[in-house]
Amino acid sequence: MALSPLGTNYLNGIQLPAQLIWTERYSSQRVAGTMVPTLDGGVLSYSQQLQYRNITIEARDDTDWFDQVMVDAFLVMAESPNTQYSLAWDGVTYTVIFRHNEPPVADFTPIFPFDPNYTGRLKLLAI
Repeated sequence: MALSPLGTNYLNGIQLPAQLIWTERYSSQRVAGTMVPTLDGGVLSYSQQLQYRNITIEARDDTDWFDQVMVDAFLVMAESPNTQYSLAWDGVTYTVIFRHNEPPVADFTPIFPFDPNYTGRLKLLAI
């Protein structure tokens, strides 16, 4: 993760609206583990630090919205398999891919019919 200037967020060079929400920023699980009971009543515990992190970026009714140019660009990006992008968020730069295992990876709804502003979400994975 490289540092980038504070205050402005970008995805692949596209400036993001200021009030978007990173939904799982403070709840993302960074360790995976499993527990196996033993025959004597004990437990074996295995855990490992994850090398990735979910990043879901949302524009909601009560926040900033995506505009038509952004939506078109993000849909093109989302339809490109195995492509890495740069996400600069609050001064930190992440290398991200779209989470194609959780479709739809880009989902947008117009604020009003025929309005060029959208609510929606982008499902990314920091790698």
